[in-house]
Amino acid sequence: WESPLRYRHDRLCNRLGKALEKAGADELALQSYEKSVLPPSRERRARIHLKQGNTRRALFLCKEMLQQPLSEAEIQFATFFTSRCLKKRDVKMAAKKRFQPVIETIPLERDCQSGTKVEALVSQWLMETTGGICFYTENWLFNAVFGLTFWQAIFDNITGAFTHPFQSRPHDLYEPTFCNKREDQIACAFAKISTKSWPDVLRRIWLQKYGIRNPFVSWNPEGWPVIATALERIPTHDWRIVFQRMLRDLRNHCSGFPDLIHFPESGSYRLLEVKSPTDKVQPNQLRWMQYFHQQKIPYGLLQVKWNSAPS
Repeated sequence: WESPLRYRHDRLCNRLGKALEKAGADELALQSYEKSVLPPSRERRARIHLKQGNTRRALFLCKEMLQQPLSEAEIQFATFFTSRCLKKRDVKMAAKKRFQPVIETIPLERDCQSGTKVEALVSQWLMETTGGICFYTENWLFNAVFGLTFWQAIFDNITGAFTHPFQSRPHDLYEPTFCNKREDQIACAFAKISTKSWPDVLRRIWLQKYGIRNPFVSWNPEGWPVIATALERIPTHDWRIVFQRMLRDLRNHCSGFPDLIHFPESGSYRLLEVKSPTDKVQPNQLRWMQYFHQQKIPYGLLQVKWNSAPS
């Protein structure tokens, strides 16, 4: 992983392997995946081996993923696929209880004429019934604060990270060695989070850097008041916990955040995922909810139920 080109090489091998699988050339696909250590190469190899009847090799790859995971997705896949492989061998395995978030049902009147999004309807309902203020932030808020906090680490002049002046992100942003190469800068950023001046530092960066391309920050003229309220209400411990997970996999852990953030009049905050009657929780959203549950970060899953049929 030390070479700046390794990530591109492995990504190309995965894409080639996927194309070969679709063409029915499983042996060639295996050869391509074996040249890559980037997920989902091990997952695809395990699937092909099981398809070919080689459960021993598939189980070996699952064990490898569980012992040395490169992502949370690999852990979830290996857990599920191990049971599937053992079932092929007529070996019964104790079922592991899957995390299920508590679902709160919200009855709402469907607004078909205005075309208002369901998240906006829920936000309005929350403010009318429970008070406080509510914002639709989805992936924007935590990514923006992350981008401001770790600005120096993201744009540090590491050898090979930047090769032209119009580059918006370092070449190795999604490589496993990204954090190791910037260990000091990341540690410095985490240290600032614990200081009282952290919100002022972020505001200064927001004003100085406004409009400059950052892979995590989407600039919004009305964005800072939302960030300021979040910095005031969300404990620094919670910010640190969220950022730690993001840094473990910047490609996959920067999405799946809940749709809304609610700030009750009494203080504190709550992250809320909103689902319409026909919408389902996505895997990356479920993984964040499970993490919030484990870390005692306030969150909720709101399932909307229409009171009346659309006219």
